[in-house]
Amino acid sequence: MDIIREVGVKTLYLPDGRQASSWVREIHKGLEKVDVPYLKSGLSVGDNGYGYFAKGALMGVTSAGNSLVHSQTQVYFTSSASTHEAGFSVMEGEGWRRAIAVLAARDLSRGTWINDKDEYLVPNTYREVG
Repeated sequence: MDIIREVGVKTLYLPDGRQASSWVREIHKGLEKVDVPYLKSGLSVGDNGYGYFAKGALMGVTSAGNSLVHSQTQVYFTSSASTHEAGFSVMEGEGWRRAIAVLAARDLSRGTWINDKDEYLVPNTYREVG
């Protein structure tokens, strides 16, 4: 009787420098931060917070970590800054596209015990030159 049974192959990778969580935040580096209410969720205001809310931002996002383990419960849009350190601003244009890409990937991915600690990587993007 076999005790160990192979069910698939797990590919390991090193995400250094290609984490989607860093890529999505690059847009607002160096922008002026504004004081706004900090939200614990879409319906609950906190006393203080850590989220970055840039001047001119469209909205805030909480995106905890860079792995699937928190994707179902700690990834959401808000109208203001987040009480979590995982909060960031959504800027217009490229900032909006990056936020939607990261949140869509996180929402569409279903975590299992096999991929629970996998990390999201910067997407491959191609633009036509013309």
